[in-house]
Amino acid sequence: MSQLKTNLITPVSGGGTTALGASGDTVSIPVGATLDVNGNIDLTGATTTGFPITQEVGTWTSTVRFMTTLTNTNYDSTTTMTGNYVRIGKYYSCHLPTFQRTNLGIAVNWLMHSFSLPVTTGSTNYSLRTTSVYNMKGRWNTAEYSSGQIVCSASSGTDYAYTQYQALDGAGGSLFPYANTSGSEIRCVIDFWVD
Repeated sequence: MSQLKTNLITPVSGGGTTALGASGDTVSIPVGATLDVNGNIDLTGATTTGFPITQEVGTWTSTVRFMTTLTNTNYDSTTTMTGNYVRIGKYYSCHLPTFQRTNLGIAVNWLMHSFSLPVTTGSTNYSLRTTSVYNMKGRWNTAEYSSGQIVCSASSGTDYAYTQYQALDGAGGSLFPYANTSGSEIRCVIDFWVD
């Protein structure tokens, strides 16, 4: 095996890319040697093994969609809020502040619709998670329901999570979470994975 001893390898032109080996070759770092990287490693398109799982804690600006016209069946208002997320590999857990009249900037009763996610969910994802609420009901058009639970759901390939009131008193289907007092509030949490 031939040996090359040098302290620095740079492109001939003084910039650009320096290739180590050709397609099909393996460049090995032997036992006892260290690959010390002070810059960035771009693994786009690469198959990686042996690396630790990516862990990340961050924030994102979520678009929150809701209704102030209580007979609407689609959102008529939006606002933005800063949410927090934890990422472990392909898994995300996302948390938003408590929704209530004051941080939605309104002074009327309202229906919760959906909120945007920091990334698009995976092609096989389906997530459902219960939420923390206070003094919330369910509503669809003019009908109100008070026996049920509120959940957040995110299907596959979407960048929005939807809030639903799952009625247990014969309403059937999914209704909108209904904030029917000034103190009503809902805190949304959703977990999902990405491709």
